Amino acid sequence: MTASHLTVRLNRVGIRARASRNTALLLAAQIPASVLSDVLGISITCAVAWSHDAGNTRPG
Repeated sequence: MTASHLTVRLNRVGIRARASRNTALLLAAQIPASVLSDVLGISITCAVAWSHDAGNTRPG
């Protein structure tokens, strides 16, 4: 399944993927990666990468 196909399917059931992504990146910029990992249920490696990409300079 492609990303665009998944987006279309999510939109059909009322989930706006772009808005969710933007909210996750906003969180990533404001909270430590360890907390982001717990809150979103993602790996710590992914949370660290998102935090870095979002400009978060907080450790952990």
